Amino acid sequence: MTTPGAGDQVELDADIDQPAIHHVEAERPDIDRSDGGLIDWVLGDPQLAATCSAAVDPLEIAARLETHGMSSQVAVDSFGYPDVFAAANVVYASLPFEHVEAPAPASEPMGGPLDLMRGALFALPALFFPVIVRGFSVHPHWWVLPVGLTVAWAISQAVAAVAWALRGQGDERSDSLVAFGSILINAVVCLGCAVLAWWTLGGSEASVVIAVGVAAYIGAAGILLFQQAEWLLAICMLPAAVGSLSATGLLPVTISHRAAAWSVVVTTGLVIAVANRHVLSPLWRRPALQRAVRERTAKYFLYGLGCGLLTSVYIVFAEETNGSGGALIIAVSPLLLTLGLMEWQLRSFRSRATSALATSPDLTHFGHQIRSAFGRSVGTYVAALAVLSVAGVVIGHHLHASMVPLLLAAVGALGLSFFLALLLGSTGRIDLVLTCWAATFAILSATLAGTEVIWSHITPWAGLTALLVSIGAAIIIMAVLARRVLMSPLSY
Repeated sequence: MTTPGAGDQVELDADIDQPAIHHVEAERPDIDRSDGGLIDWVLGDPQLAATCSAAVDPLEIAARLETHGMSSQVAVDSFGYPDVFAAANVVYASLPFEHVEAPAPASEPMGGPLDLMRGALFALPALFFPVIVRGFSVHPHWWVLPVGLTVAWAISQAVAAVAWALRGQGDERSDSLVAFGSILINAVVCLGCAVLAWWTLGGSEASVVIAVGVAAYIGAAGILLFQQAEWLLAICMLPAAVGSLSATGLLPVTISHRAAAWSVVVTTGLVIAVANRHVLSPLWRRPALQRAVRERTAKYFLYGLGCGLLTSVYIVFAEETNGSGGALIIAVSPLLLTLGLMEWQLRSFRSRATSALATSPDLTHFGHQIRSAFGRSVGTYVAALAVLSVAGVVIGHHLHASMVPLLLAAVGALGLSFFLALLLGSTGRIDLVLTCWAATFAILSATLAGTEVIWSHITPWAGLTALLVSIGAAIIIMAVLARRVLMSPLSY
């Protein structure tokens, strides 16, 4: 639509020498069709006729006419009017007013068991890493998981932003390029970071290979989840799941750890291959990305980078604890087991919010409904996390695993901060999440620096405590921001 400026308005007033038409139903005569065919043209499109009849100002009709292909030149050539605004005045005067009820916005679907399945697909690969380590008798350096996880998290978030933008434009011809590019970029960037870590921090070629495998797998799995191919991903994961469970003696048939490790390799290959199943499609096309999409992609890259780095800090300090193997597995289990619940409650909150938007008579009632939905979703997630954490403390005490309570507290804080970040991000306010991440890293850096100055070294206990303090601050900030943002109807 072209918006008339001040000069256009002067020209319009000079060309049209007639009194202004006011929107009063008593002034509307029966439809007059002696206008050069303009009214017949409008009535020929039921949607256009309905919206013009419901207009309360000629400018609304001018906007509708322009969106249906009438420019000022068309108004002159086809209907004999000086411009589209003059034609809009005639339509406004000729059509009787009809009140049209705006359709209620469709409610978003509630969360369900499929979300729990998606969470399980995210959590299950945590069982595969120990199988690879034991089956191939490798000793990966401490930086393997931080590098692979951080690179994959950041790039996958950026790719998801691009993919959703293309899907919103109705562009599915770029899916092949997006899938292949995502996996390739993940592998290449992770390879560079892993080689750099190998040269500077030590390790081995096996550490590099495992880090690249982790990044490539996460990138491919993310593509399948974006394509809503959860069942394909689940089928691809069957070899590794069965092999891992068999090697640990949880299935009637027992196989060697080396065979189980090869089953993980097979699963990784299957996931990458299936994610690229459209690679032979003739519909390849380079996607056209607008500047706004590129900027949003950069923001989601930073968001994923922040999530990966926070998780990496946790992993680094947790692995330094005494008896970290058993303690770390126990501690991360509550977060892994609630990933699906996180997705469930996010979808359920969005559904309740859109329903409240359609049914609330005023902002006060809408605010009450949103507060209730927000408390219900966050409370459900926190309650589940707390129950699983208590179970983790009991198991850790039984196994004499050290520092399990502190590990559980830190990973629980991570889970809650990620959930609040998801809520904010779902409203399009990823910039607020990035601000929270910046504050979190500032607090974390200051706390670790102060510890280094006072004690001359940073123990795992001090590092985890600093992480817990900084994430606690992030939770408070995001909770305040989320409450303010989610209370606005414009967020939905």
